[in-house]
Amino acid sequence: MTPNHPQPAPYPDPQFVPGAFPPPPPPRRGRAGLLVALAVAAVAIVALIAVLAVVLLRGGKESTAQDRTTVVEGQTTTVSVPAAADAQNLPAGAVPCPRVPGLATHEGRKTSCEFAVSVRDAYISAGPRGESRVVNGWAPTQHASVPMTCGPLDGSASVIVCRGGTQSIVYLY
Repeated sequence: MTPNHPQPAPYPDPQFVPGAFPPPPPPRRGRAGLLVALAVAAVAIVALIAVLAVVLLRGGKESTAQDRTTVVEGQTTTVSVPAAADAQNLPAGAVPCPRVPGLATHEGRKTSCEFAVSVRDAYISAGPRGESRVVNGWAPTQHASVPMTCGPLDGSASVIVCRGGTQSIVYLY
């Protein structure tokens, strides 16, 4: 090189100097912990809903009334249904409607549980339980309103029997 510019000093050998480099990034955590927590929470919520459903479905004997919501032909109806007797008080030939507590039809009759729900809702909406009256139930197969005469079975308000239409029988208990 030229005399005006001195020769640069050689670079020292690289050495490890603690703290000279930034620390490595922390190890990446997956989402497994979050997914497990969400799964546990979902199971807990489902279990709570199941327990509440069982308590509410079996709770009719302790209360004096309960709300029932029914969907027929796209219309939603909620009525307060008084607590009633259990299925043991039904006459021979009565067939309880599955998934509809407190409601039965008579075997050998072409009475659907959907029609029975409509008759029950009309009866409960028309006045106090235990009184005789004529109500109109909606027959989904006939697409028509069917008059039904309802009253206590054997003079007891624990079971209400409704008769009408083409020999339809509905029991409210």
